[in-house]
Amino acid sequence: MYFTLAIILVAVLAVGVAHAVFTQKVFSEQIVDRVKTQKIKKIVIGSVLGAIALLCVLFACFLPYHVDLSYYQKWGDWICANGLSTFYQTFPPDYPPVFLYVCAALSWLSEITGIQYQIIYRLFFSLVYGASVFVVYAIANKVAYGHKIGIALVYALTPAIVADGSVWGQSDVIVALFAVVLWFFLQSEKWIAFFGTLLAALLIKTQIILFAPVIFIWLIYKMIKNKLYLKFILYAVAFIGLYYLMYLPFGINYIREGDPFFIFDLFLGQVGHYTYYSANAMNFWSALGLNLTEAYPAVIYISYGVVAVLSVILAVAVIRSHSDDKLLVACILQLMIVFFICVSMHERYLLPAIPLMLFLCAKQKNKKLTFYTACIISLQFVNLIFAWIYKANDWYDAIQGIYIILSLSFLVVACLYTVVCTRILRQGKQNDTDQNLKVDKHNTDKNEYSDAEVGNGSVIL
Repeated sequence: MYFTLAIILVAVLAVGVAHAVFTQKVFSEQIVDRVKTQKIKKIVIGSVLGAIALLCVLFACFLPYHVDLSYYQKWGDWICANGLSTFYQTFPPDYPPVFLYVCAALSWLSEITGIQYQIIYRLFFSLVYGASVFVVYAIANKVAYGHKIGIALVYALTPAIVADGSVWGQSDVIVALFAVVLWFFLQSEKWIAFFGTLLAALLIKTQIILFAPVIFIWLIYKMIKNKLYLKFILYAVAFIGLYYLMYLPFGINYIREGDPFFIFDLFLGQVGHYTYYSANAMNFWSALGLNLTEAYPAVIYISYGVVAVLSVILAVAVIRSHSDDKLLVACILQLMIVFFICVSMHERYLLPAIPLMLFLCAKQKNKKLTFYTACIISLQFVNLIFAWIYKANDWYDAIQGIYIILSLSFLVVACLYTVVCTRILRQGKQNDTDQNLKVDKHNTDKNEYSDAEVGNGSVIL
């Protein structure tokens, strides 16, 4: 067992280091984006995506699937056989309605084609992953011209993204896609598109709620600043109404039993499904050796309080900053605050930060930021694989010490990354202050020059 574990550790670290080096090279030297011929660029990115697609197909068809896929198949088969109305009374409310529709559709497809459900499921999320690469490229084309292909390639080759969707068969690749789209619409102030995307995200995976504190405060700030009171109220009412309607087919029996507000219990059930200190996330709690240990209720509430306080501090710092990238920094740090401090975090919950981090690297061109980003992305892959080993083999005692060391390393890198991001927020304000001083100095010099002209009697009337 220990020999196998050592081989796995070396292999995973080797892949992580290789991707970290690749990330640094792309953003420091613009390897891909230096190529000026459009045809060569298309060949490069097409070849990479083709190779990744082939790899995803091989993973989906030949690698053993994780136990989670059995649950998804059971949910889909049950909905196809029994309908929607009693689903949440039969199974725990772990996922929202649209994800369950996907499970049911894939069960139906598996039934009519005869292809194993697990294969169809993983191939579906491989397609989602491929689509997310093109979305990342399209947004990069608008906001980071010099690195648009570099961002897409680094994201496409991220081992954690491929492993999460095609190997494990999780839906976090969808959350990563929604994360970058939400940030883009939020900073572009395309409010209808933003609220529509947020609604779709919450109906597929409640995990997008990790963004909630900073997004909520930012929306309040924008509403007051731009006097969008009526518009935002209407959007909020429409949002809540549509959200409720999507749950309605699952809540008919609840309403019949006199509980029209069943949706609150289901939502809280999704958010608080796990009560561990850490559910295989290499964060603060895992660094204390508390992974998969039941948390005391008081500690849970304290962690929520700490996250809330830090989120408010972050939001205030972002609002006061004059940096062009302040909202991007806010979204990244919000995810990191929740992941590293809050209880019940999964190993996958930091994956949506990956595309956002790549955008920040491209826009800032900061070597330290790029290095820490590469380390964080690689450590996410290590976390993902070790969580798989934890669950698949029950090697809790063998891995516990390594897990603590890796969690401490992750915490240190995250703190260093946060320091750089804090400087970005402060530099934005400092740059603006410096600019104002230059303008004031220019006006002062101009006034002194005018006074001298007046004194010399050389004013032209």
